[in-house]
Formats: sequence, C-alpha cells, structure tokens
Amino acid sequence: MNDTLLHARVRARSATKARTSLLPLLFARGQTNGWEEGMQAVTAALLRRQSLPGGPWLDVGCGNGAQVTALGRTTGQTVWGIDRHPLALAHAVVRTAAGPAAEISPPPFVAADLHHLPWPNGAVGLILALDTIDQAGVDIDAAL
Repeated sequence: MNDTLLHARVRARSATKARTSLLPLLFARGQTNGWEEGMQAVTAALLRRQSLPGGPWLDVGCGNGAQVTALGRTTGQTVWGIDRHPLALAHAVVRTAAGPAAEISPPPFVAADLHHLPWPNGAVGLILALDTIDQAGVDIDAAL
C-alpha cells in the first residue's frame, strides 16, 4: 500500500472517530437549542404541500429518533429510523423508550446504510434523508 493511500485511510478513520465522539454532544444540544423543533417544523411544512404516499416511511440518518417520533405521531404513518451509527441508534432507542414510539412493535430503529436499505424497491412509501446526503462517504448519485 502506498503512503498516500495509507494516510488517507488513517485520516478517514480519525474523522469517523471524531464525528462519532461528537454525537452525544450534538444530540444533547439538539434537544436544548431548538434544532429538533425547527427541523420538525420545516419537515411538516414541506410535507403538507405534497400528496403523501402510504407507509412505511423511512428517516435515513435518523440520529436520535426525534423526527421518527414526530412524524409517526403527526401523520399516523409507520416510520422507521435508519442509521449506520450504533451510538445514534442507542440514543434513538433511549430517547423514545418512554414516548409514543415505545408502543411500536417491532422497534422502529434499524442499523443500515442508505446505500443498502433493508427493504426491496417499491416497499417504502417515503424516504427522508435530512442532514444525511451531504455527509462524508455518501455516494450522492447512488443515494438519489
């Protein structure tokens, strides 16, 4: 392996570790600085303007699950949260354990990557990918 490739891999691993270590702080801040409420309001406004398909719906890159819970509660749709980060999914499960999503069975969170969703084509009515497609490592053409 040449030095350039080795250094690129080391930088990529370091960046992934740094992003993962920031997740608890981001989730805590999101609950206190209005980010979650703002994203939920923007999403609700955008969805109100559309003729919406039936479910299930997916929130890809669901993070702490706030949008999953809000969408399920306000639309009555089955909404699944998808994230590739185990720490994000752990936050989502803990955050929603006492809320409305706790009544959903099976649990509404799945470890998956947006490039390889665990549903066949056509089985999902709507896919949200808020703050997801712009992240490092995402093949935008494939994601769209």
